[in-house]
Parts: sequence; structure tokens; C-alpha cells
Amino acid sequence: MADEAKTKRTAAKSQFTRAESSLRNALAVENCAKWTIENRYSEFKRRWDNVQEAHDTYVSLIEEQALLAEEEWISELTNRFEGVELEVGERMNAVIKPEPAKETSIKRSIFKVDSIKFQTFSGDIRKYPSFKYEFKTHIVPRCEKGQEVLVLKAHLSEDIKEEIMNAGDNPTDVWARLDNKYGRVDRIIENVLKDIKGLARSEDSGDILYMISIVEKAYRDLKNLGEEREMQNSSILSDIEGAMSSQMRFEWVKLIANETLGSNEKSAKLNTFLQEWRNRLEYDGAVIRTGTPTSGNSFHVEQQNRNPNWKRKTCWLHNNQGEDASSSAHPIWWCKLFLSKPVAERINLVGVNNACKRCLDVGCEGSADISKCPQRFTCSIEGCGQIHNKLLHVTTSGTTCHASNKSPSSSSEAALAIQTTGL
Repeated sequence: MADEAKTKRTAAKSQFTRAESSLRNALAVENCAKWTIENRYSEFKRRWDNVQEAHDTYVSLIEEQALLAEEEWISELTNRFEGVELEVGERMNAVIKPEPAKETSIKRSIFKVDSIKFQTFSGDIRKYPSFKYEFKTHIVPRCEKGQEVLVLKAHLSEDIKEEIMNAGDNPTDVWARLDNKYGRVDRIIENVLKDIKGLARSEDSGDILYMISIVEKAYRDLKNLGEEREMQNSSILSDIEGAMSSQMRFEWVKLIANETLGSNEKSAKLNTFLQEWRNRLEYDGAVIRTGTPTSGNSFHVEQQNRNPNWKRKTCWLHNNQGEDASSSAHPIWWCKLFLSKPVAERINLVGVNNACKRCLDVGCEGSADISKCPQRFTCSIEGCGQIHNKLLHVTTSGTTCHASNKSPSSSSEAALAIQTTGL
């Protein structure tokens, strides 16, 4: 028993020595970050506690006449610990010591910078690798012993918390449970490529920007996994080509028709080609914002530039009538059926479908309280200015205002659509 206890004490001393060396290395760096020193000191203190516990266990098993020598053994380590502890204390006092006030008239800023909030993982398999990497890199080093799982759960959605409930409080077991469901490389690759295969051809500028963003995101995610070769698959390249507009396709074929390229070379050239097209469309969107007339379907481009989180809207009127996805792939303010109806009926449809009277979106907070709608436009009908969408405007004479039932296809119509929606 005594021999076994002595072996454990020796192991504890070795771990203590390594932690001591690591902490001293940090202290030797002049501009070492405060949290690094705190983190390493915490580990050093934990190892010291282990040494004392192992020592007490060992001396309780040996003869009394041997205690004096063992007390010298622990005294030597005590002096080492206290010496390092004092050095850490001095260093930390120097770090937090306020600088003397400068004799200059510096005005205090009226702005308060909020602390950065760490992301919450809600089950998106594409976001899991970056969530895990960032949590392990930036959050775990700041956790005290036993806190990692508690902090991790605080950054998981309620559904994910339910899934890991049976994994207990051991961080290794919890991460293993999450890895098994969300961290499998094959499933992430399958999810990425599914997005590519789901792309459809469109001549619309906004759709083209959306397609390019999907391809760029797929390449980035696969590169982070070290699986970018999946984007060099001839089938995937063909899917991307199939989603190009007629003009893009023409220029792309013209670019590569006379070249003999391997799949990796073709993939690299395609990435460059898509980036150039994105630059063109974003420039075109900037032109729209300055008021320079453009032709074609520019409304989507305007939306994309005004709101980076904009995605293609789905018509809730067609959805409610059981139409398929292709028939409802347009925003409500473009819907020919909606625009063909008298304003009184439009107002009734908006109410029945619990849509916002300002932005016309279902699910907007403005449906319950229009002042909470994130859009800030008012009715653009001359002399009105009330908080409602132009498409719901009733004239003072009691007649209703009918909008054109055509989708925006020219610069003037695109401008009307932007004014109408305020998005």
C-alpha cells in the first residue's frame, strides 16, 4: 500500500513540475496575456493540491521515524509553490495597475461597447465544426474545473440540450455525443453537396448572387474539413454550370472551350469566374443605390445589398392554396394574384394570414404591433405617410388603389417595388 501511494505521489510531483515549467514560461514573456497566466496558474494550483493530497496519503502509511525526511520532501515543494505564487501575484498587480492620469482634456465617450456574445449551436450540421473549434479555443481555457459542460450547455439550443441529457457531465462524453450526430465528416459533406445539387438556373440577378454565395460557402466549409477535393467532382461542377444564367453559361463556355483542364484546374478557374460575376452584380447593385438607371431584374440585387440576410421570399398566398414550391417562389408583393385583388380584399388577406401591414411578411413582429416591424418606411402615396404598405392604401374618396399586376422587370418597376416594400 505504501509503495503504491509513493508511486502516485511521484507522479503527482512530475505533473506539478510540468505545470510549474509551463507557468514560468508564460511569466517569462513580457507581454503575455493576463488570461494565459491566470489559466496556467489555475492548472499549477490544481497540481499542487494533488501533490499535497498524495503526500498526506503516503505519510499516513509509513513509520513514524520516516516522517522527518518526508517533511523535508514536501517543504522543498512548498517553497517552490510559494515562490511562483508570489511572482504571479506581482505580475498580476503590474498588469492591472492603472496608468497615471494624463494631463490632457480627454472627453469620456458616450458610447458603450457591448461584450461579444458567443454563438449558440442550434443543430445546423454545417456550423458545428466552427462552433466546436471556437468553443474549444476561446471558451474552454477560461473555464474553471468542472465548468466546461455547464458553459457548453448554456450555448446550446433547448433541443440540443435534450439530446445530450443522458451524456452526463463529463465533457468528453458530451462532445462524443455531439460529434456522433453533428461532427461526422461524411454527413457534413453530404449536406454541403446537397445544397449544390439543389441549385436551379435563373436569369435573375438576385438568384445568381444567391447561387454564387452557396457555391462559395460550400467550398469554404469543405476546405475547413480538408475535403475541398469534393468540389472538383465532375458531377458537382456540372451542377454548378447548370445553375448559371444564359449569359454566364455563354461566357464560361467561351472561357474554357479551347482549354484542356483537369478537374482541380477547372474547379479553381470556376471559383475565379464566379467571384468576377459576383463583383459585377454587386457593382450593379451599387449603381442602383446611387439612382443610376439599369435594365433587367435589378430588384433582387437591391434587396441583397440593402439587407445581406435577405433570402428569396415565398408567397404565403400561393402556399396557403397548396401550390408547389415553384409556383410560390416569389414575394407576396410580386404576386399577380395578390395584386389583382381590390385593396379591401388585400387588407383582409393580410389580417387572416397574420401578416405585417407594413412589410407584408408573415412571422414579422409587426403583425401584432406594427411599430415593431424592422422596416421603417411609411405609405408613399402622396399625402398619406401612414404606417402601412402602399399596397394596402385606401384613398380618401373610398376607392381602392390597384397596383400593376406585373412583376418588376424594368428599372422603373424595380424602383416602384422597392418603394412599395420598403425593404
